[in-house]
Amino acid sequence: MRCSRWAAIAVAMVLASAAAASADPITIVHDGRVASVGPFLSDPSSPPTPRSVAKASDTLVTSVTTPAGTNPTTGTATLTSTFVDPLHWSGTGTANVSWISPADISAGSNFIADFLVASPVTYAFNADAAAASSGCCSETQASAGLSVFSGFVDRDGEEIFKDVFHFATRRVVSTDSDASNRSFTGLLSPGKYLLKVDATSVAVALVPSRTRQGSTAANFAFIFDFTPADSSPSPTPEPASLLLLGTAIAGAFGFRSRSSNRAR
Repeated sequence: MRCSRWAAIAVAMVLASAAAASADPITIVHDGRVASVGPFLSDPSSPPTPRSVAKASDTLVTSVTTPAGTNPTTGTATLTSTFVDPLHWSGTGTANVSWISPADISAGSNFIADFLVASPVTYAFNADAAAASSGCCSETQASAGLSVFSGFVDRDGEEIFKDVFHFATRRVVSTDSDASNRSFTGLLSPGKYLLKVDATSVAVALVPSRTRQGSTAANFAFIFDFTPADSSPSPTPEPASLLLLGTAIAGAFGFRSRSSNRAR
């Protein structure tokens, strides 16, 4: 009876080790994805722009149009993304605004995720970003960046992160455009990381002395892949090896138990 108990304990320990060995090296600790449209200045004297926000979902769509009786102003933000597979992330986002002065409106599409790396992984990040504007009194930009927790916090208790990589389009104003395509690869050591990819469009034209109008548009698309750094081949996959070891241990205990019974 005692041998059977020890065999069960040994098998449980092996199964626990197998589960740990097969666990994902990436864990999402905070889903900060958001698409939002609303006033930029929140000035009581500015046109009454409603606010709309959508959060923490694979498909986010939000849009605002100023109320009837005011100059036509519309903002739309969308974000389609996923990290269901912790080793393969992707996302596309847009932030568009069209307006006739006076106007006070902003649109933002933000992919934000805090995640933990439990064991070393290599990564490949590929992204396209673009921003375009027509008319005055507007600004738009798209950017992407990965940062790692430095281990320090500031006086307000906020964690301090440092860049692993970062890139952005120019801050596009008036009538202009810019686009960028970047790729980054490297190794991430165990620690806490933050990925932020965003597109923002803003229009602030509060002087109604003459009619002004315009539009802005920013967008991004990215793919972020991880690969465990320790991927050396072995004849038998690690979880399977542990299970075989557990079976052998259980068999050894069983053989010992039967031998003891015969000896009696």
